[in-house]
Amino acid sequence: MDRVFINHRSFGCDKNIQIYIDAVRNFSIDTCECKVEFDKTILEAKVSQYYTSKEDFACFVQAALTTLIVRDYYSYPPMIKTVALFDEYVGPWLAFMEETTFLKDLHRAFVDFDVPRVYEESDFDDPTYMTKLQLHLGENVYPMINAMRLEYCTQDGLSLYQG
Repeated sequence: MDRVFINHRSFGCDKNIQIYIDAVRNFSIDTCECKVEFDKTILEAKVSQYYTSKEDFACFVQAALTTLIVRDYYSYPPMIKTVALFDEYVGPWLAFMEETTFLKDLHRAFVDFDVPRVYEESDFDDPTYMTKLQLHLGENVYPMINAMRLEYCTQDGLSLYQG
Protein backbone atom coordinates (compact mmCIF):
# COMPACT_ATOMS: atom_id res chain seq x y z
CA MET A 1 0.00 0.00 0.00
CA ASP A 2 2.93 2.34 0.57
CA ARG A 3 3.63 2.33 -3.19
CA VAL A 4 0.06 3.06 -4.33
CA PHE A 5 -1.14 6.66 -4.51
CA ILE A 6 -4.36 8.54 -5.16
CA ASN A 7 -4.12 12.27 -5.83
CA HIS A 8 -7.50 13.22 -4.40
CA ARG A 9 -6.45 16.61 -3.03
CA SER A 10 -6.15 18.01 -6.56
CA PHE A 11 -9.81 17.26 -7.23
CA GLY A 12 -11.62 17.17 -3.90
CA CYS A 13 -13.29 20.36 -2.71
CA ASP A 14 -16.18 21.33 -0.48
CA LYS A 15 -18.55 21.20 -3.47
CA ASN A 16 -17.81 17.60 -4.45
CA ILE A 17 -16.37 15.85 -1.41
CA GLN A 18 -19.76 14.38 -0.45
CA ILE A 19 -20.11 12.91 -3.95
CA TYR A 20 -16.78 11.10 -3.52
CA ILE A 21 -17.66 9.90 -0.01
CA ASP A 22 -21.06 8.63 -1.16
CA ALA A 23 -19.43 6.80 -4.09
CA VAL A 24 -17.02 5.03 -1.73
CA ARG A 25 -19.75 4.36 0.86
CA ASN A 26 -22.09 2.83 -1.74
CA PHE A 27 -19.46 0.88 -3.68
CA SER A 28 -20.74 -2.55 -4.67
CA ILE A 29 -20.07 -5.01 -7.47
CA ASP A 30 -23.83 -5.55 -7.75
CA THR A 31 -24.49 -1.90 -8.56
CA CYS A 32 -21.45 -1.15 -10.71
CA GLU A 33 -22.04 -0.42 -14.36
CA CYS A 34 -19.88 -1.60 -17.24
CA LYS A 35 -20.13 -0.42 -20.84
CA VAL A 36 -20.02 -4.04 -21.97
CA GLU A 37 -22.07 -6.45 -19.86
CA PHE A 38 -19.51 -9.23 -20.30
CA ASP A 39 -16.97 -7.02 -18.49
CA LYS A 40 -19.14 -7.23 -15.38
CA THR A 41 -19.21 -11.02 -15.69
CA ILE A 42 -15.40 -11.08 -15.82
CA LEU A 43 -15.19 -8.69 -12.86
CA GLU A 44 -17.56 -10.84 -10.79
CA ALA A 45 -15.59 -13.99 -11.68
CA LYS A 46 -12.28 -12.40 -10.66
CA VAL A 47 -13.74 -11.09 -7.41
CA SER A 48 -15.07 -14.59 -6.65
CA GLN A 49 -11.66 -16.07 -7.44
CA TYR A 50 -9.57 -13.63 -5.40
CA TYR A 51 -11.88 -12.58 -2.53
CA THR A 52 -13.98 -14.50 -0.04
CA SER A 53 -17.14 -12.65 -1.13
CA LYS A 54 -18.35 -9.64 -3.10
CA GLU A 55 -19.13 -7.94 0.21
CA ASP A 56 -15.60 -8.50 1.51
CA PHE A 57 -14.19 -7.15 -1.75
CA ALA A 58 -16.34 -4.03 -1.36
CA CYS A 59 -15.16 -3.58 2.25
CA PHE A 60 -11.55 -3.93 1.19
CA VAL A 61 -11.98 -1.41 -1.66
CA GLN A 62 -13.70 1.04 0.69
CA ALA A 63 -10.95 0.69 3.30
CA ALA A 64 -8.14 0.97 0.76
CA LEU A 65 -9.62 3.97 -1.07
CA THR A 66 -10.38 5.83 2.13
CA THR A 67 -6.91 5.11 3.49
CA LEU A 68 -5.25 6.29 0.28
CA ILE A 69 -7.33 9.48 0.17
CA VAL A 70 -6.68 10.41 3.81
CA ARG A 71 -3.00 9.55 3.40
CA ASP A 72 -2.90 11.81 0.33
CA TYR A 73 -4.02 14.76 2.44
CA TYR A 74 -1.73 13.84 5.33
CA SER A 75 1.17 13.68 2.87
CA TYR A 76 0.78 17.32 1.87
CA PRO A 77 0.93 19.20 5.18
CA PRO A 78 0.79 22.76 3.78
CA MET A 79 -2.78 22.05 2.66
CA ILE A 80 -3.89 20.87 6.11
CA LYS A 81 -1.44 22.56 8.47
CA THR A 82 -4.17 24.36 10.42
CA VAL A 83 -7.07 22.81 12.27
CA ALA A 84 -9.54 24.65 10.00
CA LEU A 85 -7.96 23.30 6.80
CA PHE A 86 -7.65 19.83 8.31
CA ASP A 87 -11.32 19.84 9.31
CA GLU A 88 -12.38 21.09 5.87
CA TYR A 89 -10.50 18.55 3.78
CA VAL A 90 -9.93 15.53 6.02
CA GLY A 91 -12.78 15.89 8.49
CA PRO A 92 -15.48 14.48 6.18
CA TRP A 93 -13.35 11.42 5.37
CA LEU A 94 -12.58 10.81 9.04
CA ALA A 95 -16.29 11.17 9.86
CA PHE A 96 -17.11 8.58 7.19
CA MET A 97 -14.52 6.22 8.67
CA GLU A 98 -15.84 6.77 12.18
CA GLU A 99 -19.44 5.99 11.20
CA THR A 100 -18.49 2.87 9.21
CA THR A 101 -18.10 -0.07 11.58
CA PHE A 102 -15.25 -1.87 9.80
CA LEU A 103 -13.29 1.41 9.38
CA LYS A 104 -13.36 2.52 13.03
CA ASP A 105 -9.89 1.14 13.82
CA LEU A 106 -8.42 2.86 10.76
CA HIS A 107 -10.15 6.05 11.87
CA ARG A 108 -8.47 5.83 15.27
CA ALA A 109 -5.08 5.16 13.67
CA PHE A 110 -5.36 8.28 11.52
CA VAL A 111 -6.76 10.48 14.31
CA ASP A 112 -3.88 9.44 16.58
CA PHE A 113 -1.55 11.25 14.18
CA ASP A 114 -2.39 14.90 14.87
CA VAL A 115 -1.25 16.54 11.64
CA PRO A 116 -1.24 20.22 12.71
CA ARG A 117 0.56 19.38 15.98
CA VAL A 118 3.12 17.05 14.37
CA TYR A 119 3.78 19.54 11.57
CA GLU A 120 4.38 22.30 14.12
CA GLU A 121 6.59 20.01 16.24
CA SER A 122 8.59 19.34 13.06
CA ASP A 123 9.22 23.11 12.78
CA PHE A 124 7.18 23.04 9.57
CA ASP A 125 9.95 21.04 7.93
CA ASP A 126 8.33 18.79 5.32
CA PRO A 127 11.01 16.02 5.30
CA THR A 128 10.92 15.73 9.11
CA TYR A 129 7.12 15.64 9.10
CA MET A 130 7.04 13.04 6.30
CA THR A 131 9.47 10.80 8.18
CA LYS A 132 7.15 10.87 11.20
CA LEU A 133 4.12 10.24 9.00
CA GLN A 134 5.71 7.28 7.23
CA LEU A 135 6.69 5.78 10.56
CA HIS A 136 3.15 6.20 11.89
CA LEU A 137 1.57 4.72 8.76
CA GLY A 138 3.97 1.79 8.78
CA GLU A 139 3.31 1.01 12.43
CA ASN A 140 -0.41 1.78 12.66
CA VAL A 141 -2.25 1.97 9.33
CA TYR A 142 -0.64 -0.41 6.85
CA PRO A 143 -0.80 -3.39 9.23
CA MET A 144 -4.59 -2.95 9.43
CA ILE A 145 -4.93 -2.93 5.66
CA ASN A 146 -2.73 -6.03 5.45
CA ALA A 147 -4.88 -7.75 8.10
CA MET A 148 -7.97 -6.97 6.02
CA ARG A 149 -6.25 -8.37 2.94
CA LEU A 150 -5.51 -11.60 4.83
CA GLU A 151 -9.10 -11.81 6.03
CA TYR A 152 -10.83 -10.93 2.76
CA CYS A 153 -8.61 -12.58 0.13
CA THR A 154 -8.75 -16.20 -0.93
CA GLN A 155 -5.52 -18.17 -1.28
CA ASP A 156 -5.49 -17.27 -4.99
CA GLY A 157 -5.82 -13.61 -4.08
CA LEU A 158 -3.04 -13.78 -1.52
CA SER A 159 -0.78 -15.63 -3.97
CA LEU A 160 -1.40 -13.00 -6.62
CA TYR A 161 -0.64 -10.20 -4.16
CA GLN A 162 2.56 -11.82 -2.94
CA GLY A 163 3.71 -12.53 -6.48
